[in-house]
Amino acid sequence: MYRPMTRYALLAGIMLLAWGVMSPGVEELHTLLIMIMVEVVAVGLSALAVFCFTQIDFTYGVASQNLGHIFLGVHICVGFTVLGVYLVQFS
Repeated sequence: MYRPMTRYALLAGIMLLAWGVMSPGVEELHTLLIMIMVEVVAVGLSALAVFCFTQIDFTYGVASQNLGHIFLGVHICVGFTVLGVYLVQFS
């Protein structure tokens, strides 16, 4: 029981240390919030794609591999979106 708690406490400590070292400003916090918002949209789009994919079975292969490709594709698109937002804000 204590092993997961120790692991998450260590992770939280490292994150707080990194946060303190970076000392982010308003622009960085704004970018972080945009990234979180876009990631929430990506997870929602992935869930929608999985729902549509499982309702309409149009493949004959292994479904789990195809679902993984859907999830990966959505998150690659989200990654490019976040990169674009970052470049526009800080260039």
